Amino acid sequence: DDGAIFISIDDNELFNLKLICDEIFGSQNFVSVIHWRRSESQNNTAKLVSIVGEYIVCYLKNKTSDSVFNKINLTTKALKEYRYKDEKGYFRRGTISDNSRGKNIIEIVSPTGIKKPIKSIRTKEFIEEQDKRGLIYWTSSGLPYLKIYLDDSAGQVASNWFDNVGVNEDGSEILTKLKIPFAYSKPPSMIEKLISMSTDKNSIVLDSFAGSGTTAHAVINLNKSDDGNRKFILVELESYAESITAERVKRVGGNFDFYEVGEEIFIDDELNENLPLEKIREYIWQTETRTPYKKFSTDCEEFLGVHKGTAYYFKIGTLDYEFLATIKTRADEYVIFAESCAIDAEFLYKNKIEFRKIPRDILKS
Repeated sequence: DDGAIFISIDDNELFNLKLICDEIFGSQNFVSVIHWRRSESQNNTAKLVSIVGEYIVCYLKNKTSDSVFNKINLTTKALKEYRYKDEKGYFRRGTISDNSRGKNIIEIVSPTGIKKPIKSIRTKEFIEEQDKRGLIYWTSSGLPYLKIYLDDSAGQVASNWFDNVGVNEDGSEILTKLKIPFAYSKPPSMIEKLISMSTDKNSIVLDSFAGSGTTAHAVINLNKSDDGNRKFILVELESYAESITAERVKRVGGNFDFYEVGEEIFIDDELNENLPLEKIREYIWQTETRTPYKKFSTDCEEFLGVHKGTAYYFKIGTLDYEFLATIKTRADEYVIFAESCAIDAEFLYKNKIEFRKIPRDILKS
């Protein structure tokens, strides 16, 4: 419920994606379209426009008035603003006198005796109070500025313009150094910024189109930098999932479990006959109960288990009275999967038995 999603897209489908996401997540949960400069070089052979940017569409699951992203580290440009120093440390100047926005015309006197009227966004009493506390910086011409100090928690709200977080060339260079053969990869530094904005140190980060594993690389880097414990889940359907994606994560020091998706349960809406029966039983149990499956031996061989007062059975063949006689487990309700049913509906209802037809009534999850 407190999650965020970032979707990378170019300008061919950006606007269609926005419409789809508004429908799925709700337009009220839209955050921004982030503009990312993906390449340092410009293609001057382009006939119309050289494309050097991409977009990252961002939504929250539940955006409220209290929703907030983390502040990110100050950029080099921002740090240069903190170029003043006194006994308390480095600070930058905060505006007090503002001819465009100021509403109060007040007369001030600088420590050097310079008197002048200014149009201020603050009151005279505020300036005098801050000056007593040593928090006003006076220019040689007698103008006051508020001192805003640089501290360990200093940061800035991320903007939707990413031009200093690495480009595709950086991603390719990293893969070359790792000796990972992959033609295209985003820079980990760009993904790190997205994760820094939207997660805490114990968050889970999912990348459903993992490619070369840049997201895992970014999570590992970020955990090292702030002593975090973020976890990643990568999904990759291409054949290089183990040889490239998983191999990259190994080479950058990641610890993970690797799983391959098994055979399909359904083929053209029919159960896959090549699957072991135990795999189908496990699938039915997990999709029905959302809990791990373990083989029970306290009942007939068709018995799957009991979950929240309901006993589950999976029978190849017909559900009949003869089969019911083999059931030993006492439960509040019974769900029995079978290919057909030879018991009348009134008896099933009276005995709280629900018949589900194979394969029609097996959840396709």
